[in-house]
Amino acid sequence: MTTRLIATVLFVISLILPVNVASANHTTAAHWRVAEGMTRFVMVSEHTRDGNAWRPAVGYAVNAWNVALAAAGADLVLVYVYPGNNSCRPRAGKIVVCSKTEAAPWHGSAGCLVNASDHCRRGNATFNDYWYRDVHAFPPDAPQRKMLACHEIGHTLSLAHGADPTTTCVNAQSVRTDPGSHDVEALAVMYGHRH
Repeated sequence: MTTRLIATVLFVISLILPVNVASANHTTAAHWRVAEGMTRFVMVSEHTRDGNAWRPAVGYAVNAWNVALAAAGADLVLVYVYPGNNSCRPRAGKIVVCSKTEAAPWHGSAGCLVNASDHCRRGNATFNDYWYRDVHAFPPDAPQRKMLACHEIGHTLSLAHGADPTTTCVNAQSVRTDPGSHDVEALAVMYGHRH
């Protein structure tokens, strides 16, 4: 348990620190388990405080990641649901999307909790409403919301920051609202082994 906690803390710290472009690796060892010959469905359950504001962006990002997963040959499908409450309790086998308001210099955070086999047990993405609702008042279909949703959901699939912001939405400088070629290549590496 302590090892996993340390690994999770190091992963979160790596999201904050700048990426060394010369040695950037877009994949991590962790991934969602997919059995040979089976399709794994992972529920993306949105529990944001103002779901109407995030629902279009999260739905868009889930669809975009499903296109990227299919292009990568991954037998993993994300299923988006909006249960209508803001309970952000992590749930095994699911990706939980939440929001909170904090006057701090972060826009979002995400990752997955892994087991001893480096398989994601659950994922969590949190958006900071302070920047998207209070400071900028972005409308629900704003590209800025789509960029953040794409970025953070990419982390729940266990993608690390990519080096080139033009080929990935999982980069702090990216303006992409959908996964790019680098994301598809990384997904193929991570999910091509089918276990």
